[in-house]
Amino acid sequence: PRHALAADVESFYHLPHGEHVGKACQGTACFAARHFNPDLWAEASAQNPRVYCLGECFAAPAKGQTGPRPPVKVLAPHGIVLGRIAAGGARTLAAYENLGGYAALRKALAGTPEQVLAAVEASGLRGRGGAGFPAGRKWRAVASQPAGEKYVVANADEGDAGAYIDRYLMEDDPHALIEGMVLAAYAVGASKGYIYVRLEYPLANSVLREAIVEARAAGWLGPRVGGTDFAFELEVYTGHGSYVCGEETSLLRSIEGKRPEVMARPPYPTERGLFDKPTLLNNVETLVMPLTSTVQRRHEP
Repeated sequence: PRHALAADVESFYHLPHGEHVGKACQGTACFAARHFNPDLWAEASAQNPRVYCLGECFAAPAKGQTGPRPPVKVLAPHGIVLGRIAAGGARTLAAYENLGGYAALRKALAGTPEQVLAAVEASGLRGRGGAGFPAGRKWRAVASQPAGEKYVVANADEGDAGAYIDRYLMEDDPHALIEGMVLAAYAVGASKGYIYVRLEYPLANSVLREAIVEARAAGWLGPRVGGTDFAFELEVYTGHGSYVCGEETSLLRSIEGKRPEVMARPPYPTERGLFDKPTLLNNVETLVMPLTSTVQRRHEP
């Protein structure tokens, strides 16, 4: 029965109804810093359900997302991923375009998908989610699948202790992720994308949704991206609290509304991923990287 299936799926999540709001964190970083605020740690330990990692590792032990964030500084000659955030952030489309936003996508659309793939392959970019798999090889694998429905998915289910760069990017540079996903979709021939954001990041969820509305109104999403014949749509999917959803096959099953269990491979998502269609799945940082480190520079004289 449908209600039984729904209950079975819901039972896999520890925050199925959004119980994370205002709760204290019991993640690993907060555990390591528990002696700074024993009372807060005791509160986190006594909660039901418990909440793990709010992306506030810099303020551990943390409660909610209310503390001031540390400033971001770029010590390298040129910022690659966090340059705009170090300059104060670019939440709006106007601010993003003033800092060079959508220039890489505009250049890519003036060329061919093959040129984008070649640029990413030549860059040597590897996945920034931990495994270090060559990004160009994964993109090429999706692009080589027969033409038809394909997907691009951003894994923003960031939950490892001390990791919060994806949260920074989504909250303060959301259009960079959108541009990166559209560029990736153009390269591999995808027409639809999803950003899987963990429930524990409420601000990232709202900022991304607003940015998508802006991008669509400006023509960077929709039936004629950048005034071309390329069409791409994008939406945010909010998780329900499950650490395992950071694994790619589990994440895809979650979007499908199924019990998010890890699936055996092969086949890999590049062949049969979301809704059994070829799917490119990268984490947020990986999708942002090509904008400044590969495609844009590759197209410059």
